[in-house]
Amino acid sequence: PLTINGKLDTKRLPAPQLALQHREKSLILPRNPAEELISSTWCNILKLERVSIDDNFFELGGHSLLAIRVVDAIKRSSGKTIKVADLFRYATVAELARLLSDPLQADDNASFGTYLESIRPGQHPVNLVIVGAKLRVPLETLSANIPVWWLKLDGLHVWPPQFLDIPTQAAAQVQELLVAIPTGTILLCGHSYGGLLAIEIANQIRKLAHRSVELVLLEPSMPSNYRKSKVERIVRKLNDLRHPGRLKHLRTLVRGAYKSIQHKLHRTEINKPEFDESSISADDRWRYMSPFLMQHIRVFQMTEPLDEEIHLIKTSDYDEATVEELSRMASSPLQIHTVAEHLDHLDIAKPQQSAAWMSVIEQLIDRHPTASPTST
Repeated sequence: PLTINGKLDTKRLPAPQLALQHREKSLILPRNPAEELISSTWCNILKLERVSIDDNFFELGGHSLLAIRVVDAIKRSSGKTIKVADLFRYATVAELARLLSDPLQADDNASFGTYLESIRPGQHPVNLVIVGAKLRVPLETLSANIPVWWLKLDGLHVWPPQFLDIPTQAAAQVQELLVAIPTGTILLCGHSYGGLLAIEIANQIRKLAHRSVELVLLEPSMPSNYRKSKVERIVRKLNDLRHPGRLKHLRTLVRGAYKSIQHKLHRTEINKPEFDESSISADDRWRYMSPFLMQHIRVFQMTEPLDEEIHLIKTSDYDEATVEELSRMASSPLQIHTVAEHLDHLDIAKPQQSAAWMSVIEQLIDRHPTASPTST
């Protein structure tokens, strides 16, 4: 049962013992090796004695983090690869077994071009679009009729890289977005580099089409931080060591120096003529692309203020100068949401912290009229 907003109505759920009795009567055991593999995997991970082939993974207590474990377990047991998003699209044992037996029936998460990929379809007027680093959206907390999309990045998720600067990359992504999402509101959510790219995407959408766009930004990168000289950046980091929390800043400084050396070594390796591009990992791509992304941020300029409402999710350590720069980009006051003090720039995007930004997204979605709920 669903509420008028398309969310689970717990008050109308049947009593647990009645649901259990119904399951006992309708239990259908696995009929083939694929169903047997998936059934046993779910039982191990969900701590159940048995499941029916018509049981839904998320109705049995599954969630995003357990879905990752299911995907890994299936790959180890069968050698076959499925995606976490597949488990949301094929949520029963029978459906997932058919996908495992015949991968050609899958639409590869409905790719809509080079950059845009559908994570979950839906008929809601608000389309959630994750820009850049693939934030793990806990789909089970969202109404089933809300479409979720992912915009991949040149050189990180799309290889080989074209070394596209922010405006050029945004232009290609906007074209794919407007074709795949011809109507409704586009809710852009991006972290770090993806946050700055989301700003440019919103700017270009406004110029090309009269579309409603909203922004949820997790500590977006700002050009001012990267236009400073190396001396200025070092002085600032040394000043940080004079304040409370200096141990945390020292760890960040040492980790940054270590990563810088790592990046240089990996770029040297990747640039060798004999390097096999098919073997490059996601971390290696980041190490290789990092200096190019930093340069893209450094030269980025906004010529017009943003009319869109901007929600900023930040830690207490997020530099106030970057907040001021973002405020100058916006024509209306920023909506600022500060999360727990112990988190840093990378922590804020981890799955365990998704509640901090998902609550903002859910509030924005709830402000819009809903379409008729549909199951996916």
